Amino acid sequence: MSPTATVTGALLICDDHRLFADSLAMALGGRGFEIAGTTYTSADALRVLGERPVDAGIVDKCFPGADGLDLVRTIVKTWPRTRVLVLSGLSEPDLQARTLEAGASGFAGKDVGIDRLASIIGRILRGETVSSPSRAWYDRDPRAGELKRLMTARERAVLERLVQGKETAAIASDLGISYTTTRTHIQNLLTKLGVHSKLELVAMAITYHLVAPPRRAPVR
Repeated sequence: MSPTATVTGALLICDDHRLFADSLAMALGGRGFEIAGTTYTSADALRVLGERPVDAGIVDKCFPGADGLDLVRTIVKTWPRTRVLVLSGLSEPDLQARTLEAGASGFAGKDVGIDRLASIIGRILRGETVSSPSRAWYDRDPRAGELKRLMTARERAVLERLVQGKETAAIASDLGISYTTTRTHIQNLLTKLGVHSKLELVAMAITYHLVAPPRRAPVR
């Protein structure tokens, strides 16, 4: 049984990394949640909130030129019945405390597994306050170099394109390799990094800087 089988709720996801946001929406939708919207900027998140009821917002801590905690404060002030869960890969000592002080109902690291995340969302929908922090910054972790060395140059190239939001067929075309070979590289990455889905793989790559981050459009 799904960990959220007895919990219903309309979720709004807001993360400026489109692949992460879209993959998260798909994964949570598959676990019984209604996805009220998937947004990539705080302005779009506020627009959706103004258009329909939302039970919980899943909000990234960092946006280009903006702070996710400002979005949290606006949500809890304007829509007090909407619970907010902040996701972050940061390990700042006081970040969890500042998140809860801003009015969030929960805080979770981006390296949390999807089943654990679904469970956390279910708990905040039931009125609990939950904190499940990220592991330390990968660059400070002695395993960082080891895990980076586990990847071949080709696997790193595949991972870079996954982080850019490209699908398997597009990656194969980019690298001049077959679709089957590309899938094999992705499976090898999942195995080496100890994760079970492309969502978790992308989250780990972003959180722990395993590859160069994707370029973002300038804020207008």
